[in-house]
Order: sequence, then C-alpha cells, then structure tokens
Amino acid sequence: HPSWVPASLVARYIVSTMGFRFMCTLTALHMVVTDLALRLVSSFGVFERRALPPQPLWRMAVLTALVIGLFNLSLQANTVGFYQMSKLAVAPATVGYQYAAHGKRASPAVMRSLAVLLLGLGVSSVTDLTLNALGLAFSCGAVASTVIQQLLVGELQRTYSVSSSQLLAASALPTAAVIAVVGVPVDYMLTGGHSALDFPWSLPLANMVALSSAWAIAVNMSAFFVIGATSALTYQVTGHLKTILVLLFGFTVLGDPVNVRCIIGMGIAIVGMAMYTRASLAEKEGDGAKKEVGGAPKGEDADARARLLGDVLGDEGGGAGAGSGIVGSGGGPGGADGSAPQRLVAGVTQRGSGNDIEAAIRGTDAESR
Repeated sequence: HPSWVPASLVARYIVSTMGFRFMCTLTALHMVVTDLALRLVSSFGVFERRALPPQPLWRMAVLTALVIGLFNLSLQANTVGFYQMSKLAVAPATVGYQYAAHGKRASPAVMRSLAVLLLGLGVSSVTDLTLNALGLAFSCGAVASTVIQQLLVGELQRTYSVSSSQLLAASALPTAAVIAVVGVPVDYMLTGGHSALDFPWSLPLANMVALSSAWAIAVNMSAFFVIGATSALTYQVTGHLKTILVLLFGFTVLGDPVNVRCIIGMGIAIVGMAMYTRASLAEKEGDGAKKEVGGAPKGEDADARARLLGDVLGDEGGGAGAGSGIVGSGGGPGGADGSAPQRLVAGVTQRGSGNDIEAAIRGTDAESR
C-alpha cells in the first residue's frame, strides 16, 4: 500500500533525526488514534461497527504487543543484520506453520519466488550476523508471534464475516491497551530507564508524531485489508516491497551512500516479487479451473444421466409409464413394474445430488484457499 513507505520514512526520521526511541509507546498511540478515527468514520455511516467476542480480540491484542515488544528487544540484543534476518524469516515461517498446522502446501513456484526474494533482500540489507542466545530467543519469539498474529487476522475476518475495517475497529483499543502495558516497560528498559514523558518534547516533534499517527491509520487499515483479501504470506511479500522502496528513497532523496551490493540485492528481490506475483495468479487461475471442473457440471451430468435412464425405461415400459419418465403408476408394464425402475432412477438422482453437494464443497474450498 502506498501509505507504508511514507509511514516508514516518518518513523525513521523520528527515531534517527529527532532521537525519539520510544517505539512501543508510539505504536500504542497509533492504535488509539486509529480507534478514534474509525469511530468518527463509522459515525458517518461509512461502515457499521460490529461487536465481536472479546476472547479472540484480546488474544490478537496480546500477540500484536508481543510482536512489537519482542522485535524491539531483538533489535537491542542483536546486530542490525541479524534483526533484518529475523524479519525475512517471517515469510518462510508462515509457509512452514501453515503446512504443519493445516497441511497447506505452498506450490513449488511460490517457494522458488520466495527463495529469490529473500536472497535479494538478504544481499541488500543483511551485513553482520553476529549471534547470541538471548537475541536468538527474542527473534524466534518475535517471528512466531508475527506468524500467528497475521494468520489470526485473516481467520477472524473469515470466521465472523467481518470486513477489515470492522475487525480493526473492534480490536484497535484492546491492542492499544495491551501494547501500553507490555510495551512501555520495554521502552523503559531499552532507553536506560526513561519514558516518553521524560523526553524533551518540542513542537516539531509533536507535529511529526501527529503525522506518523495519521499515516498509521492508513497502514493499519491496509494491513488488515491485504491479509483478509489475500493472505498473510502475500502481506509479507508486499511488506518487503516497502523495504526496497525505503532503501531507494534513502539513495535518491536522503543522500545515503550508494552501495552496489545493495542495488544488486534489490534487483534480485524485485525479480522474486515478480515471480511471486506470477505464481500467485497462476494458483488463483488453477483454483478457478478446479472449481469449474469440480462444480456444477458433475451434478448436471449425473442429473442428465438420470433423466436419460428414466426416458429409456419409460419408453421400454410403454403404457402410462411411457413419456412420463417411469413415474407413472398405472396401465401397462411400465405402471406395474414402475417401482423397481423408479428406485433405480432415484438412486442415480441421489448420486447426482451428492455430486452437487460435493461440487459445492469443492467450490467453497477453492474460494477459501
């Protein structure tokens, strides 16, 4: 989504230029602003707020807080290179989790595209891979929390038949509360015993925080929409596009030194994204073809066979059975023996109905995939 790049640039400016390092606190503020904005928008009838069971909302809030807190701790305990590797690990971890938990396999084409994409991003952004046990634990926890949280976003939208805006509106405030409880102590620990209230605020900083909060509304809405409309894996791939655009912006606008290795890596990553897009479209076309083949035609063929068999038996029976598809019950051999052929045709028709049900299930599965 176009909002991801400016939101990242504003956050980068706040941290690196203005020295405001309380990112968990800032994220909690973003969620509060998102909640207020969605309440305002819903009051104008843009969408209808939906009440959802509290348990899954709080579960998602806890997972979101864990993601933010653990990734910040990972950045503090690890080198920047290993932190970037942790970010890259989310996509293959998503594939592995979906296979282990749900038996859902990614196609070979998707796996190849991810390999190329991650290789390019690794070349362009990963330098030092110094590892320590505590940093590894933080990174593993952050990756696992991210995978489960993003899959849960899509699952809740499907389970409760809510839109991305409705789910975000229901979950924003609980998420802000949990992040505040979990994240503020993390900020305190990472900044050497300081809080956001201790920071020397100024009007430029307040303006930048307000701007980042405005962009965060668009980022949060687009994230929920992308996950619900596509998948958590596709969301990860599009998120990596943001990384490439931010790097390019740094080279072209901010005057960051041009690194040939980084440029080559970004080129490889872009090829990987193109491969992923092509593989995803091919999967969708394949699912659509399976739906057409496994859907209504099977049931229609079965019903046609039932009608044909009825006509044949009716013609053979003659009398009242003839011309009535052996449903007639009087006159001539067709009426007298109608019960036996009738049971036969009923059985064929029932099998046709069963095929119709099977086709409907297959169609639903294709849509859910």
